[in-house]
Amino acid sequence: SQVRRRLQDDPGGERTRRVRLRPVVERIWFRRAYSAFETQWAYFDIVRAVYPERLGEFFPRLGAWFIRLDPEAEYPYFDKTNQLNIPVRQKSDDEVQVGSGKNLYWGPFATKKSAGEFLEILQDLFDLCRCPQFLAQAPCASGCSYAQMGRCAAVCNGTVSTERYRRIINEAIDFLNRPMEESRGAWERHMKASAADLQFEKAQLLKNKIALVQKLSADAFSWVVPLARFYVLVFQGGPRVKVAGRRGLAPTISPFIITAGRISQIEPFPLSEAGSGVQSTLDHLHLKQMQSSPPEESILGWAANFLYRKSGARGLYLPADENLRAEDLAGKIEEHFAD
Repeated sequence: SQVRRRLQDDPGGERTRRVRLRPVVERIWFRRAYSAFETQWAYFDIVRAVYPERLGEFFPRLGAWFIRLDPEAEYPYFDKTNQLNIPVRQKSDDEVQVGSGKNLYWGPFATKKSAGEFLEILQDLFDLCRCPQFLAQAPCASGCSYAQMGRCAAVCNGTVSTERYRRIINEAIDFLNRPMEESRGAWERHMKASAADLQFEKAQLLKNKIALVQKLSADAFSWVVPLARFYVLVFQGGPRVKVAGRRGLAPTISPFIITAGRISQIEPFPLSEAGSGVQSTLDHLHLKQMQSSPPEESILGWAANFLYRKSGARGLYLPADENLRAEDLAGKIEEHFAD
């Protein structure tokens, strides 16, 4: 309706600051979109193709943030970044291997602040290094104030060995790579066992850890996973179609799969056939999980900003974890989109 209005013959004598489209438009291409998610993604995809050098002008809040670790460093440490270093290595003339380089990434975060808050909680959980500039002098550094207060492992001044420091780093990596409910459950069991054995100091330390893990359940961290496992299933209302054996037009569901490097739209399926439609969507997901594709910062930036700020955007948004079952997912879709 807006296009038709803008293309009407110019009313004589009317003053406007808008560009007169009628004299300059020769042809219009358009596509139907049936949800806020689909509309915004289509707009972003068009701008990315037509004005790649001006993407920041159209989307000023496009950046995403990540937690980064170089596990091959002599003294690894976690930090936050808004840039990815994901090289693509050529294995042969017709084969390309996509590598994550030497860095590991977790995310995405929508803001620098949320990435910093997550990192601070992680540092508190495992007494990680907060002043990596001292690591260059390890194990002979004087130590920072956190080392003096006992709030880090203090490998920089030799308080703990390099081997012990690497075990702590590996524990933190394992914590980030597993569902946090598993770690919390294990610590709760150990806390109760320690209290039963009258080891109250150890029980209190575990209680403090559990409280910190609880903070990581905040909405600002709800989409944080190892970047190599960033897969999100999005289900939106689609066009209404004629279904055999039913009167009138039936609602459909339009699925999307968000990965670190691409957003794909899958063929819509009738809501009445959610079971088979979900299975087809999961087949597409499994295919993508077997393929290697490099992360793209602009895709991750758009996805992070939409997922964390999707106010008013209807639909169903689910992380694609390993425990996702087709029948459970079909039930969620039927419940969510029921009239």
